[in-house]
Amino acid sequence: MFRLLLGVLLAISVLSGCSQQNGTASYPSVVIWNNTQYGLSVEEVPSQQIGKQIGEVMKNSHPMPKENNEANDTSVGSKLYEISGKDSEDAIAVERDGKYLLATKNGLLNNK
Repeated sequence: MFRLLLGVLLAISVLSGCSQQNGTASYPSVVIWNNTQYGLSVEEVPSQQIGKQIGEVMKNSHPMPKENNEANDTSVGSKLYEISGKDSEDAIAVERDGKYLLATKNGLLNNK
């Protein structure tokens, strides 16, 4: 009896560990600005390093954005900013939930 119970518990744990929730894959948080894809991090940028506004998220696109001013995990209306001392081709700040989050360049758009 003990072996049967152990076998059932083992089978359940293996099967539940291998399943995907809702059959969807996970995608990174991305914002596209100026024909460049930026990966959004959880790292905050201090407000004193925030420069001028350079853009705004105009559309959500899932699973991955494909055009300028689109994002997949950032609300429409979120502002994009320069970061003092950094080239905006390499990194920008994204205002999200009252914080400025660092977004770093992943590469150029595939369709450009």
